[in-house]
Amino acid sequence: MRNRRSPSAPATAPAPACPDAIGAEVLFPRSLPMACRRLTRSVAPRLALAVIAVVIGAAPTRAARADIVMMADENDITISENQVDQWIFRNSSTSNSPKGKLDDALQTHISLIANTVGLTDEQRKRLELAGKGDIARFWSLVVRLKQKYPGGRMSQEKFNQMWQEVQPLTTRFAAGLHGRYSLFEKMLPGILSESQLQAYTAEEKARRVRHFRAKVEATVQILDQRVPMTDAQRKKFIELTVTKTEPPLAFGQNDFYLILWRMSQIPEADLRPVFDEEEWKVLNVQLDQVRGMRQWVEQMEGKIEEDPNNPAPAIAF
Repeated sequence: MRNRRSPSAPATAPAPACPDAIGAEVLFPRSLPMACRRLTRSVAPRLALAVIAVVIGAAPTRAARADIVMMADENDITISENQVDQWIFRNSSTSNSPKGKLDDALQTHISLIANTVGLTDEQRKRLELAGKGDIARFWSLVVRLKQKYPGGRMSQEKFNQMWQEVQPLTTRFAAGLHGRYSLFEKMLPGILSESQLQAYTAEEKARRVRHFRAKVEATVQILDQRVPMTDAQRKKFIELTVTKTEPPLAFGQNDFYLILWRMSQIPEADLRPVFDEEEWKVLNVQLDQVRGMRQWVEQMEGKIEEDPNNPAPAIAF
């Protein structure tokens, strides 16, 4: 009989991030460490149902939205006028304003570049201008959504539609506005010198790979609760995921599913030999659940496109 785990693994392996683990428990019941199970029970069904609603494209159930809306009657729902802001920006009474959060995130991103390669005052100004372009574009989408859903009483069907439309913006904000596909990123080659760009690109790639590997390790640990693996199997699974797939274009609240989907795209000829027949059957069932989620993955990674037939309203900053 094979030794399924090394004796030290439970003591040394880091606990999975419970926000991801909450999503994992929806797909893999009883798969989590006890601490995360307790957290899940403390917020379930409110949060766990909301997480799976995002994945399968459904709106949250009444239990999931009980703390954010008031049921007006059996069929209608009442929401506050700032509900869209609260969902996208995770607002609280003491938090910065939505625009302030966007501006702060831009300055943090520019400071990261400055700390890596150094920036002149002129370069910083040009990067700020590019970043404000990304903010204006994102904010116009937020404003359009707020105009469409200004608050008040609405049908459950309309609420479901609003929930669907809010999710890409929520994920985009959480992942950052100035990464891949952004105006900021497109302008970098014309603002930084060649040596600066090379240094920044190398550091950014290394950072993303480190982040990716950490997320992959956490996801494998969650899967290990359902499909117990040896140390060698875990290491091989991690290496295959890191080398055979690309990091997400953006990281955020749905990282567990983004990583799981990438695992499902590893060629079977590479992944299947890592496991015996019974292990593969169990694992493949889990991967089958996410193999058809490419469109959702692209949406969650921040590929937000404007509708050319419905341009965003002009916004003054």
